Amino acid sequence: MCINWKVSKCCCFDLKTGSLLIAQVDLSLEVAGLFITLVKLLLSEQKFTIYIGIGIVLTIFTIISCVYLKRGIQEDNPTYFKSWILSKAIVLVIALIIIILFAITLVTSPPNEYDQYSMQQILFLEILLISAFVFHLYTFIVVRSYLAQLRGATSIV
Repeated sequence: MCINWKVSKCCCFDLKTGSLLIAQVDLSLEVAGLFITLVKLLLSEQKFTIYIGIGIVLTIFTIISCVYLKRGIQEDNPTYFKSWILSKAIVLVIALIIIILFAITLVTSPPNEYDQYSMQQILFLEILLISAFVFHLYTFIVVRSYLAQLRGATSIV
């Protein structure tokens, strides 16, 4: 089960530094993504849909949770980690559902439905989705490992 997976380092950094880097990179990417989405909505004729609204709300939630995660890491306070872990778990579940649905659609659809795309483009997209999922899973495991390390040091329970 993923919840029990732990690592002792993040790349070549200790868990605290790696978690702080993850929080900062995640915060930067989320802010950039929100900015690009809002600019695209304002400058294009694309209509606002419920899916875009849900995406914007989840992005804002993730931005707030990244700020809390950074604060929790800086203060060594495990209670600030909860919102980021929840938002990352939501992202992982959504990404896994998209990967599975994309693969099912790819396998069950007749080839003429996606004639405009080459099979290499479609496979590249699926590999890209899986790579993004693995990256998010790794960041989730690193932060959870640091949280477990903190809880072990502070013995909250």
